[in-house]
Amino acid sequence: MIPPGWGRSLGMLTELALQLPASRLEDRGDHLVIRTPGQPGYYWGNFLAFRDPPGPAAAVEWPQRFEAAFGAERDVRHMAFGWDDPTGAPGHAADFAPAGFVLETGSVLTADAVRPPARPTEGLMVRPLAGDADWAAATTNQLVSRVAGLNPGPYEVVKRARMATYRAMAEAGRGAWYGAFMGDRLVADLGIFMVGSVGRFQAVGTHPDYRGRGVCATLVHAAAAHAFTALGAGRLAIVAEPGEAGDRVYRSLGFVPTERFAGTLRMPAGDKA
Repeated sequence: MIPPGWGRSLGMLTELALQLPASRLEDRGDHLVIRTPGQPGYYWGNFLAFRDPPGPAAAVEWPQRFEAAFGAERDVRHMAFGWDDPTGAPGHAADFAPAGFVLETGSVLTADAVRPPARPTEGLMVRPLAGDADWAAATTNQLVSRVAGLNPGPYEVVKRARMATYRAMAEAGRGAWYGAFMGDRLVADLGIFMVGSVGRFQAVGTHPDYRGRGVCATLVHAAAAHAFTALGAGRLAIVAEPGEAGDRVYRSLGFVPTERFAGTLRMPAGDKA
């Protein structure tokens, strides 16, 4: 659990990371160390969380603390820092840029109810995954629909490990992974896992050949409805970058922005396309 006094904006990210088997949290006073042994390439499963945005000395001090926490773990080749500010204030994050860090920001959108998409995709069936074939298809779709700019080799290693973890979580009753099927073909998928009474969306992915057809909206709506009824969710949360396609889709279904978050990340050179 997150120690008292934390959780103004990083609570959802951190609590979900801690739902993963073997994940650990260490309270070091002014910062938290979140680690996920066995998944060293999971950036936001191995990171430091600070109470406030980076100050003028952070670009020097924070990497030193990361080295102190993860230096013995040779397979952790990235550096990632988040800060617990619900406004998403960047502070002195620009000071990290010369060392190869990139500022990552987003909005947390929440909904206590969802409305149907304006134009649902005809013939699309949405259901929780069941069995090896479903999970293999979802993993393949996640690989195909990866974010641009990532090297497919390292990405595949991380994604396969995370999908195996998500399957274990789903089968343990902690949430569900949903596939959107056109006939027998899975064309989109996502996960929803519970943190208390909040259902947190994970890894919404639509196959490139099926984008722009309302598939994402249809999937998110159906999965949300299932989460409210079958998973007992009282609220749903999803993260999006303001102005991006996903953000527009989620808002059209009734999700509203409730807070912002910010972090800075330096990926290993080999993970970049």
